Amino acid sequence: MSDPVTANYGINLPQPSDSMADVADGFNNAWPIISNAVKPNGTIAGVGMPSSGYTVGQTCYNTTWKSLFILIAIDSNWGYMWRPIHARWGPWVIVGSGVLNDTVNYESALDWFPAYRISNSGDFELAGGIKRSTPPMPNGFLTQMNPLPVGCRPDKLMQWECCMHKNGMTTNNGNYYCKLWLTTAGAWEMNVFNNASGTADADEVFFWNVKFQIADRTDL
Repeated sequence: MSDPVTANYGINLPQPSDSMADVADGFNNAWPIISNAVKPNGTIAGVGMPSSGYTVGQTCYNTTWKSLFILIAIDSNWGYMWRPIHARWGPWVIVGSGVLNDTVNYESALDWFPAYRISNSGDFELAGGIKRSTPPMPNGFLTQMNPLPVGCRPDKLMQWECCMHKNGMTTNNGNYYCKLWLTTAGAWEMNVFNNASGTADADEVFFWNVKFQIADRTDL
């Protein structure tokens, strides 16, 4: 090679006479970064993530997902909320009635419990639904869902249109309507319009395409 001191190892086959200075420098400079890298606070296997034993900001490696996760929020209702680092999406977390602040008049929708998942880019997605324990779902503004904790809130007011349903109903006259809002403080609010004909009989609201970008935390 014409210049053994600065041999191009990416293109030419190294020769015995080539200098190893570049390789040695690269290795020596990189090794402290590798050896001092932050280690996970724990390791787990399985579909779900830990629900105790960690604090916000700590990490856990899941061997099933082959991904590191960082704990971004802890809430008594929503539980431990983990954001994946390597995996595109984290697991669906079924919270069920944990989303409700009124468990006397409301419950999880039949066969479709409220659940969420979080992506590595900070997307939060909610699915499932809630059901009026004693139908029908009343008209007007409802605040039956517990707020999201700091670390899982949007940076702007969000709004979605949701589907309403009557359990066991075989036809839909098109008069069931619901808007869902989420504020930057994590508060949910639903505006229910239950049957313009005057017979309010829909008893379930389903979350469809409820997704938003989580705001960056500034309190850590």
